[in-house]
Amino acid sequence: MAILEMSTFRYIEKHFYLYDRIVQAVREIREQLLYGHDGIQRVGGDGHCYVSDPTAIKAISLAEPIKWVVIDGETIRRPEDWVKVIDTTRERFAGTPIKELIERRYRRSEHFIRTCREMHIDHSTYYDWREDIISYAALICCQIGLIRVAGDINSSDSPKNLP
Repeated sequence: MAILEMSTFRYIEKHFYLYDRIVQAVREIREQLLYGHDGIQRVGGDGHCYVSDPTAIKAISLAEPIKWVVIDGETIRRPEDWVKVIDTTRERFAGTPIKELIERRYRRSEHFIRTCREMHIDHSTYYDWREDIISYAALICCQIGLIRVAGDINSSDSPKNLP
């Protein structure tokens, strides 16, 4: 029996598929902040209290989390948090066949029939493990505020993802 609504399940799973691209986009933004001059010139006050300090400006920019990245025209909010969720999930299943399933499904996009055949598992095991992966990731997402599993307890709202 599935605990998560299908829309929430797919929302989380989408980020697993995009993991490598999210990491790359974050890396590119960090490099741009460090080496480029992408309009990040002034922080602080104006007038007599403004002090130009490019090193401090870069440090502040690098210390702040990246708010969003765009991949294939789609905005991924809080990309560094999604990387943490996926890394933590992969660490949780390290040394198990489920970790291999994560690699095969989400990094290699291997067809489930091939995965089942090569890992010597049946289809129900494959889908049970897949549900374990996304359910664990959902717990982490809730813990850090990436998703909300239930709407207002006093209303009949369906679960919604946070913006």
